[in-house]
Amino acid sequence: MSVAWGRLTPTLRAGDWTCSDHGRIRPTAGGPVPTCPHCDVVAHQVRVTRDGHRELVAPVPARCAGPERHPLTAGRYQLSWTPCPCPPPHTHRGHHTWTCHCGADTHHPPVVLREP
Repeated sequence: MSVAWGRLTPTLRAGDWTCSDHGRIRPTAGGPVPTCPHCDVVAHQVRVTRDGHRELVAPVPARCAGPERHPLTAGRYQLSWTPCPCPPPHTHRGHHTWTCHCGADTHHPPVVLREP
């Protein structure tokens, strides 16, 4: 499924949540970041700039995944994407990765290294 962003964008308001596959959604909040309830990808929130343009903003986990569990604050983490290293049947398209200044990584969806 593909979203017709040209038709949807004018109707998006500040604070709306979106999914690239499903358009406007009501996100699930059970993990480290809000996700699409249909496909479990990271949801993006609409923000309207001062000049009226709409932009999609990815959420950030509230806390680091390291042992200290300190807050992830602007400028103290790096956002990236990594291909999925999980074994079947846990394979995904990939993982959003937040690397904290302390070196700890937070992934969504969580990485499964091997079967328990």
